This record gives sequence, C-alpha cells and structure tokens, in this order.
Amino acid sequence: RGVQRVKVVQIPDALRQDLLSKLDAARLPNYRTHVKSFSRRSVAIVENTVKKFEMEHVFNELHTTGEETAVLIKGLPVDRIIHETPTDGSRSMKKKGQVIEALLIALGQSLTGGMPIGYSFEKGYSDPFIHEGFVREGGSALTVGTALAFHADMGYLRQPSLVPNFLGLFGVREGLDRKVTTEILDNRDILRFVPAETQKALRQPHFIIRIPQGVPIGKTNKNQSRIRPLLTGSASTPTIALPPSEGNVFGVDKVGHRALKILREAIDQAKRFGFVHRVHLMPGDLLLFDNRRVLHSRSAVR
Repeated sequence: RGVQRVKVVQIPDALRQDLLSKLDAARLPNYRTHVKSFSRRSVAIVENTVKKFEMEHVFNELHTTGEETAVLIKGLPVDRIIHETPTDGSRSMKKKGQVIEALLIALGQSLTGGMPIGYSFEKGYSDPFIHEGFVREGGSALTVGTALAFHADMGYLRQPSLVPNFLGLFGVREGLDRKVTTEILDNRDILRFVPAETQKALRQPHFIIRIPQGVPIGKTNKNQSRIRPLLTGSASTPTIALPPSEGNVFGVDKVGHRALKILREAIDQAKRFGFVHRVHLMPGDLLLFDNRRVLHSRSAVR
C-alpha cells in the first residue's frame, strides 16, 4: 500500500470568515501592477489572522524529509463574487476582489519560507505569479479531453535556481467536471520500482528535454535542453525532471532509452500499487507541494 504523503488541514468557519472580512476591508493595492506592496500587506494580514493555527506544523512537514510532501488546506475563503469562467480561450479580467490572490501569495510565502517566482515569457496568459487554470479549446495543456502526464514544473530550465521549489493550486470553483483530479506522486515512491543500476543511468547525461517555444534560452539549441540527467538530489530528496508531455523527453543513446522506459514503467507501477494521491479541488482548497520532491499530473477534463 502507498504511504500517506498529503497532510489535510481544515480551516474553522470562524477563521475563514475572519480572513474574508479582513482581506475585503484591507483595500489592497492592485495585484497586477503593485506586486511587492500587495505581497507585503497580504502577508501581514494573513499571518496576523492565522497566527499559529497548525501552520507551524505544516511548515515543518513541507521542509523535512518525512512522509508527507504535500499539504491540502481546506475551507479557505474565496472572493464574494466569482464570475463565470470564460469559454472562448480569453483571460478572465472581470474579477474585482483579490482574496484568492492574497491567500496564495501570503500562505505560499509563509509556509514555504520563499518568495514568489514568475516568468516573463508567460505574460501572454498569466499574471506575474498566478496562472489562471481553465479549460479552453485547443492549443493548451488545459485543452478539453487532455490529461497532463506526471511532471515537474519548469524542470526543463537549465538553471536549477530558476525552477520553483513549491507550487500552490487554489480551487476557485468546482466546475462542470466533478471527476477531474490533481495527482501527486512522491519521487521516492517512484524510485521504489527503479533498479539501482537504472537510477545510476538516470543520474548521468543521457537525456534531452524539448523546451517550449517562446522560452528564452540562448541562440543555440533553441528547442531542446543540453544533454542532461533526469535524476538529481539525494536518496531522501530525489528530484526527477520530467516535462508535462511524454513526447518532449527522450534518451540520446541506448542507455538513455532503456532508463527512460524503466522510469515510465515505474510510474505506472507506483500508480497500480496505490502511491498516487488524488485531490479534487473544491472552492477554498489550497494544495501546496514540493516541486522538487514530487511529480504532479491532472486527469482529463471531459
């Protein structure tokens, strides 16, 4: 049987109402144009309100090599008015409140001990640090009927310091498909099914990852990474660099091809033996996880 990797924290109703009232009354600066001041004030409000409600334990869970590598916080407030999600592929610009943004930024900073990171090449479909996840027709990882394979966000970047350490997913509305789930798979559980010899090969430069168009990586090899390993880190905190699309990573020789095949088979075995944790995000749910220590995926939207 799989090991429990996701800690669940339930926010009491009184605390949810207190957070909503204070964030509503705060008159925070515009998130899109005043990121620094917005972040500073949001952190002050949320930390002062939440104080030490189980959060110290949550922080420790995210930063140790213990069993749990993800935290699901349930019962957080959402903005009082949430407009319908656009269905024409455009961004949602009608939302006036900033409660969700404040919670994502504040809890993300408080619980990870880090700072938000954004990427200039994503400005066409994203705010500085917060992506709008909604299904649209064609040309997107969120295309109807498309699932995301297990992956690490930005794992293809050449500089490890630019890869986000933690990710946070916030449930805004349940949506039409009540079966879609985010799936979490700890890298340690994958490696249970990978022989030591193959792990050694995965730690050597036998692989290339195709890089999405529009990502500025220099004048040469514009569409692919340098030859690189897929497995780094220690035995207790292994990092696996897999992109969302299985077709965007390949071995450059027989050793790489075989190791990649065994790695994918190991992921399937980990799924069969119950190591995958599936979360259907409800409004007010915040899922935080270590992008270096787990792979995540999403089931297809029907």
